[in-house]
Amino acid sequence: MANFLTFLKTLCLDMPLAVIFLLLVTVYCLEEIHDSILVPFLQAAERSDDDLNEEFTYYDRSCSAYDLTTLDASDLVLQNTTSAKEAVDTYMTHGGVLFPQILPPDTVQKLRDHVVVRNSHLSELEEIELSQGTNRKSFALDASEADIVSLAIHQVASHPLLKETLQELVGDDDPAVSEITAITSYYGCPDQTWHQDVKADGSPLKFARTYTHSHSLFIALQDTSSEMGATSFCPGSHYCANDGMAHVCEEFGLQLSETPRGVWSSGDAALLSQHVWHRGARHSDPDAPERILFVMTFLARPDLTMRDRRQLSRGTYFHMRWNMWGHTFQDLVDAAYSMAKPFSVLRCLGVWKPPNRNWGYDLMTSGLLRCANNQQGMTYYELQVFVDNVMSKLGIPEWLQGPVTEQDDAWQIYLKETLSKSLDFCGRLNLYALGIYLLLVILVATVRRKRSVLTGSLYRLVWTHGIILLLGYHVLKHIYESPFATELRANRMLMRAFPVDNEIGLEDASISTGPLALPERDDVLVGSRFDARFLGAFDRWLDYHPGNKLFRTLVSTNAGYYKDYSSLAPVFPEEILRTVESQTTLRGGRFLSQDYQFGLWNVMSNAQVHEYTRQSLLAASSAVLADLNQEIAYMLADYRFGLKRGTVLARISQETLLHWRNDVLFPQSVQPPAVPWSLATSVPTIFTVKSPLVTATTTNAESTLVPLCLNHKRWTDKIPNLDRKFDIGDLVMVHDEHEEEEEWFRGSIIRFDSSDNRYMVSYEDGGTDNVHLEELHPLVRLEQDVTRVQVEFERGEWYPGTVSYIHPNRNIDVEYDDGDFNENVPYWKYHVLVDE
Repeated sequence: MANFLTFLKTLCLDMPLAVIFLLLVTVYCLEEIHDSILVPFLQAAERSDDDLNEEFTYYDRSCSAYDLTTLDASDLVLQNTTSAKEAVDTYMTHGGVLFPQILPPDTVQKLRDHVVVRNSHLSELEEIELSQGTNRKSFALDASEADIVSLAIHQVASHPLLKETLQELVGDDDPAVSEITAITSYYGCPDQTWHQDVKADGSPLKFARTYTHSHSLFIALQDTSSEMGATSFCPGSHYCANDGMAHVCEEFGLQLSETPRGVWSSGDAALLSQHVWHRGARHSDPDAPERILFVMTFLARPDLTMRDRRQLSRGTYFHMRWNMWGHTFQDLVDAAYSMAKPFSVLRCLGVWKPPNRNWGYDLMTSGLLRCANNQQGMTYYELQVFVDNVMSKLGIPEWLQGPVTEQDDAWQIYLKETLSKSLDFCGRLNLYALGIYLLLVILVATVRRKRSVLTGSLYRLVWTHGIILLLGYHVLKHIYESPFATELRANRMLMRAFPVDNEIGLEDASISTGPLALPERDDVLVGSRFDARFLGAFDRWLDYHPGNKLFRTLVSTNAGYYKDYSSLAPVFPEEILRTVESQTTLRGGRFLSQDYQFGLWNVMSNAQVHEYTRQSLLAASSAVLADLNQEIAYMLADYRFGLKRGTVLARISQETLLHWRNDVLFPQSVQPPAVPWSLATSVPTIFTVKSPLVTATTTNAESTLVPLCLNHKRWTDKIPNLDRKFDIGDLVMVHDEHEEEEEWFRGSIIRFDSSDNRYMVSYEDGGTDNVHLEELHPLVRLEQDVTRVQVEFERGEWYPGTVSYIHPNRNIDVEYDDGDFNENVPYWKYHVLVDE
């Protein structure tokens, strides 16, 4: 009987009391983790617009139709003999590629049937909201929900060319997975708006060291015609940040069905950059079936405490079932096992993974990174959905939850208040429970007149609560001493991509201190903020900038001549240098170098241009020199931007590396020795090198320059004329004579009609127009202390001034003619003055 009473007391009193105390300790630990880990992590991850203004790697590029790299979808199609290197080159040029037969016909049909069945039973919570979502459905897939899903995922991961291409693009041999979805478009669905999945104001387009590059794979699960709404795509627009691209793509974009077969073939896949402009087209064929796409998105694995501290880009949801987070490309190979429950649950929560596997983006990391910057999936709207569909279903009462506000930090407020209320409630509950327990114990001890009842109960209480306290202490200690928390406390977690004022390194004499400038398409950009292996193919981002692409072509074509002629009189190699430089700047382009400390672009002096061209020719003529130069660039960038930046070691190492590059790899002594003046003067001063530029035939058998990046039939169907003032591809400004306020609009010439001397201009804010010669003016390039502007100081009041500072986001500082000064004027509040 005594044993039964002891068991009953333990079951009805001791255990509930221990459970209640365990709940208190758990909530206390959660609040401690929130205050000491989550809050600092969110603060480290937060990036304001002012922060980003100092983290540019490129610039706020504004494009027109001339910047499109092709108008033929066949240029995107990879062949069976295509190498990964060629696939990457095509991708970097156009922003996407087409892989034939990623999935075999049998898999395609079975997966399509599975999606059709799922669509008929989708709950409101499962369905993903889409833009222009009428007659469209989308949902996230679980790799283990059906054998056909895991099989399809396995076959995607087993495609050798796709795997190698992704590894090269991402710079990671085991890319992370951030999306597995299906999208269905039924007859009658409208055109989506042209868009980028990740927005230019928070993506690697402009901030390559701040945001990670992501790549979406769209697999057609049926032959898709243009009328069925094959995905529309704007090749080359992954370099463009202007909203006007939506209008440009509306007029000149192509559909992935515009191939020789006339359809986007079943099982074929389009791998698109998430910052290329695209859209889902309308389904207008009543006799065709619904269009279904199987979609997966990949990006580099997170490495937030080491060299790669990039975050998820802004503007996209990264749709994924909650238990699919945390996986990588390697897991896709055996998806039926690695991505099945319970392993997938442990993986997504960041609790456990197999020892031979890598971590992808787990659910907590991806959620916190988006929460820190109020991004899709973690806005106040999604918070309300979370409360209604998760917290309510768990039975957590409203009075125990924090408020749902409409502020940017709504999630943080909700979480903090919920933990605070929960801790207060659990504390009160424990006090009441302990009070009742002690009263009962005292009452029993008094009635039975046994002091041992009281001491025994207190003994058990101390033991149970002590064990729980010890457990909580060890949990917190383990978390505090983890590498994650250690790096966070040392301010190495999610460090700013570039040095702040107290971390400035050594000055690099090769970086120009000339006037600031806003880059343009035909400028050669000598960057200083890339040079990182973790960027993958995007480390060569500037190589595909049109001005750089032209320069690289000239250099590679002339490098052999330069090497061969270096043993001759100096006039020969010098003339090659001048030839490369002059042909590069034929359209008015400049050489601009980037200040690595602030990301600003400066006009290079003639001497700097000459030296940069010389080093480029030497590197192009020797693979060893090129590799050594690249390794020095990697090490230099690591000391400038890595964990050791701002240290004495970083300063000394930078000085050593700059010496190696300038005095060892490319010493001036590499130039041929001086020759007698009589020999030098006897050499002709005009030296012609065969031009590597693409040419177009004229009526008089002469040639005109056409940029390599755009040799489209659509732009070159009119016969060029060397005598005219402007040529196809020229950047121009067009006078708007219909406005009361004189205004000039930027654009590019895409066609010339000699019959009436009109030029077709594609504007950067969208649209085209046939313009008379009298309405055109060469582009006025934005340069510090040179360019004149007119600024809207107050609504409708415009004042003239001179540009005194240029930000990479196209904003400027202005010194007005009357002596006043204005900082950070947005680009939409000023326009350039044109001297006619």
